[in-house]
Amino acid sequence: MPGNDLSELVGFMKRAAIDSFMAEQNYKPHFCNEDYYSLWGLIPDSNYSRPDENGRGGGEPFQFATWGESMAPSFDGIRETIDGHVRPWLILPDGSKCTVPQGKATAAATIFGASAIGGSISDNGAISLANQSIKDVTDSKVSGTFTPPFLDKYYMQLGMVTYGIGAASAILEANYAAQAEIWKAAEKDVFAICTDATEALKAKAGHDSAQFGKITLLIATAVAGAVVTVASAGTAAPAVTALILLSSAATATVSAVEAHATISGSSYTEILASLGEALDTLNTGITEQEDAFNTMMGAAVNTIENELFNFNLDAYNMKNYSGASETFRMLEGADEQIQLDMDRVATALSSAESGLSGPPADNPTPRAAGIGADNGTHAKAQELHTLLARCLTLTRAEYERGQQLFDATVQDYINSEAATTEVITRLAAAEALTEDMNL
Repeated sequence: MPGNDLSELVGFMKRAAIDSFMAEQNYKPHFCNEDYYSLWGLIPDSNYSRPDENGRGGGEPFQFATWGESMAPSFDGIRETIDGHVRPWLILPDGSKCTVPQGKATAAATIFGASAIGGSISDNGAISLANQSIKDVTDSKVSGTFTPPFLDKYYMQLGMVTYGIGAASAILEANYAAQAEIWKAAEKDVFAICTDATEALKAKAGHDSAQFGKITLLIATAVAGAVVTVASAGTAAPAVTALILLSSAATATVSAVEAHATISGSSYTEILASLGEALDTLNTGITEQEDAFNTMMGAAVNTIENELFNFNLDAYNMKNYSGASETFRMLEGADEQIQLDMDRVATALSSAESGLSGPPADNPTPRAAGIGADNGTHAKAQELHTLLARCLTLTRAEYERGQQLFDATVQDYINSEAATTEVITRLAAAEALTEDMNL
């Protein structure tokens, strides 16, 4: 038997199937020369050539044969049946091309304090910590008509957006992580199924009683550590809660995948039929897992598009921003601390934007037609990836405008110059909603 080469194993299976076929007609490898079959393995003038070790050739009357037509067409038919079952599985993705996009999604999720692998959305991301500091300093050291709209958009709504992007990034991360694991497991499952089928055929060829049992498919548990486990935290927006529920539904779907396949049969035809059924069971498991992630990512896209302001700060209009006023007050050092924390937020947003850009152009898990979901999860992942990257770009740009608004307001308070007030008016106007996502 081969080590771990599926193509080699399939060759062994073909020879075992043909041996079984001939045994059902009372032909066995000749007791003196196993390169040909003889009736009952004894009668010399009934010889047919036997396929080689890799299942090739055979079926022709051999040496002293005096009757019988070529069996080669029957042998070819058996080989074609096996190829029909196994050929699509010979070249599977190994999941390695998911590493880069998964890393991008992971980096973005981490910046927003989220994780798809054994983690949750929390308030310990770099942005969340800096944002809370801005809120605390503003509450304790700054007052004026500008503070409510400033905090409403650049603290409260920014928090909603970061929760939203974090949750969606975690879903994207989970997809790529699951894809990497599914195909490693699927390759082992195919090999296990084909190994059992080969052993069953060999047993039947020797008129032995084959020991049939269930094969535990690894794909049923392959994504157990890669599914989304995001949990509600803080003041998560309703849209984020919807993403959390989506992740829970997908987790339930992948955990319900059929975990077993069986090779059985009292003849070579029944064993080969069970081979096809076992591979179909495996394919169903892969398809159901990919469909679950496609549903989850597609629904995430719909959630983002329907509640864009919870994922894109630019889509949220700031309330009336009047700049400085007679009631404006700011304790010494407050502006420096707020500016420093806003720089931290802007840097983190820029880093997330840079990391999440560039979804894979090609399917990272290509496979033969009919294996898994159509085109896998590539189309939905690419759509979600592109949408998140665009939301981040617009959010980062909008936050930078918020920094400029704050700086101009501080300068107006310090200098009381009419020119600064004009800057505030211009920046506030530029803050208006950008409706076109340019996707």
